[in-house]
Amino acid sequence: MTAVSFTRKPSPWHSKYRTMDDVCQLIRVFRNYRQQEPKSMEWTHDYEDVTDTCELNAVVSFIDILKVEFKKLGWSFGVDAIGTLTFSPRWYFVYGILDSLQQHVTTTNTGKVAEEIMKAALEIVHESPSKSFIRTKAFEVLASLKISEVSNDMTLEKIENWSNKDTQNEAKEEWRAVKVLVEDMNRKRNKILREQTVNHPCPVTEVAIV
Repeated sequence: MTAVSFTRKPSPWHSKYRTMDDVCQLIRVFRNYRQQEPKSMEWTHDYEDVTDTCELNAVVSFIDILKVEFKKLGWSFGVDAIGTLTFSPRWYFVYGILDSLQQHVTTTNTGKVAEEIMKAALEIVHESPSKSFIRTKAFEVLASLKISEVSNDMTLEKIENWSNKDTQNEAKEEWRAVKVLVEDMNRKRNKILREQTVNHPCPVTEVAIV
């Protein structure tokens, strides 16, 4: 048996992120199973409420972790020996949580879950520097919401409440650019899925790219 030796220890943030992402995936898998299987005696009369409550509690917990980790970020960038920007592992953890929430929000049918994710993303947008990859990812989360008209109105309304007009204009330009990019990628992905369905008939559901 060949022994595997790691040159570097796994990052502590990554194991936490994988656990959170696994929970989100399990919720989606269970939700799909629940939708595909006819109601049977094993389901109680309030199983939908219980499932939605569990999903909401999990997402709210992840958002609480996101806020704590986000506050720990320092917005000064270091440079390594070859001139490459360096980031703290906390940056990747925050980005990873946002990415998991983005994947989750494209599938959830629970309005409260979408609302909590939208509020958290808007807060990250407001507190992040212009054009930082954290702000861009938060914009992607907002652009991935199923209720795109609501997220667009809420995002613009939030930005317009900022005191600095220049900052407002920069953020609006970033939001519009990211929104167009996400929508374009979704169209391309769904086109590919439709073509696959024609060539290889099987149940395929349109999904948003993340």
